[in-house]
Amino acid sequence: MANGESNIRLILTPLLKLFIGVVVLLGIGTIVNALPMVKEIPATDLPLPVTEIVKIIMATLILVVLINFAFEFGDNLEEAVPTFPELGVISRWVVFLITVIVAFVSYNNVAQVFLGEQKWIYSLFFVAIALVPIINLLILFYRHVAQITDLIVSGTESMGQSRRRGRATPQTSVAGKCPHCGNAIVAGAKFCRSCGERVPEQAVSVRSHALDASNCSECGAPLSGNAKFCSGCGSRVAGEA
Repeated sequence: MANGESNIRLILTPLLKLFIGVVVLLGIGTIVNALPMVKEIPATDLPLPVTEIVKIIMATLILVVLINFAFEFGDNLEEAVPTFPELGVISRWVVFLITVIVAFVSYNNVAQVFLGEQKWIYSLFFVAIALVPIINLLILFYRHVAQITDLIVSGTESMGQSRRRGRATPQTSVAGKCPHCGNAIVAGAKFCRSCGERVPEQAVSVRSHALDASNCSECGAPLSGNAKFCSGCGSRVAGEA
């Protein structure tokens, strides 16, 4: 359990750092652009409005946060999943690809101002950069497709087992036998479900006190006193040979 909590902490810590860093930088940029003195700065001698320059600065800082996140998150993934350390490398390339896209969008207006009709050079440059993480990701997926498949299957099976255990419902306990037809009576029943006759409360309560109220250690279903196997999951009852 401690190891699982440690792995979750390794994964969540860089994610929280990324979220907080991006939110803080976006907030700072919004506040700075809202200042009245910033709005009064003349932009006649500047190639871009002051507000646009502030956005570019904030975007650059966000890119730095993304790059730092890529390395930290990748290292933590390698430590959390030692059986498949390449997962950390894959995560780095994915974040690098996202960083390239963010950079392209952030500096698009600057390229338009300085390049004009030659802006296609800017687009071609970023296409070339984006191909680097894309090609590396394709190579990694091709080389480790078996490990990735095993990782997905094991994760799916683990989730399925957890859900099945969570959905395991306690089995109805038998509180006695119907004095009219002899069939089993469910605890708390007022009428027999086999013959429909009213069941004396004394017949139900006396038998219910004789039952063992212990539960199955595997699925939590209640066990009768003489049970050797759980009726909920089929596991052998602890202490029974």
